Amino acid sequence: MKRLKSILIALFLLFTGSAVFAQTGGIKGVITDAETGETLIGATVLITGTSFGTATGIDGDYEIDNIRPGEYSVRITYIGFETVLLTAIKVEAGEFTELDYKLKPKVLTSGEEIVVIGERPIFDVEKSTTSATISRKDIEA
Repeated sequence: MKRLKSILIALFLLFTGSAVFAQTGGIKGVITDAETGETLIGATVLITGTSFGTATGIDGDYEIDNIRPGEYSVRITYIGFETVLLTAIKVEAGEFTELDYKLKPKVLTSGEEIVVIGERPIFDVEKSTTSATISRKDIEA
C-alpha cells in the first residue's frame, strides 16, 4: 500500500510539472535576406512590450520561449535592412509559433545623409616640446 501511494505521488508530480511547462509557448523561425536568400546572422528579434528577445544564430535561426499565451507584436531589425513590425502574432500554450521572415535591404535615398565625425589631436600634449641631442664632441668643435 505504501509503495502504491509513492507511485501515485510520483505520477501526480510528473503530470503537474508538465502542466506548468505547458502554460507557456514560444516563437521560432529563420530570418533571411529577401534578395539573396542568405540567412542573416545577428538580426534582432524582439517581442514589443516585453523583455523577451534574441539575436539570430549562425544559420539565421532564433527561438524565444517561456512566453505566455496571447497576441504579440514582433520587431525584427538588422543593420542595412528595413525594420519590420509584425502584429497579431499568436502564441499558444505548449506550442512554438513559426515566424520566418525575409528582410528587404534598405538603400539610402537622396536627402538622407550619414555624418561620421572622428577626432584626433593634432599633436600630443604630453610631448609638445622639440628636442635635439648634441654630443660633447659637437660642442667642443
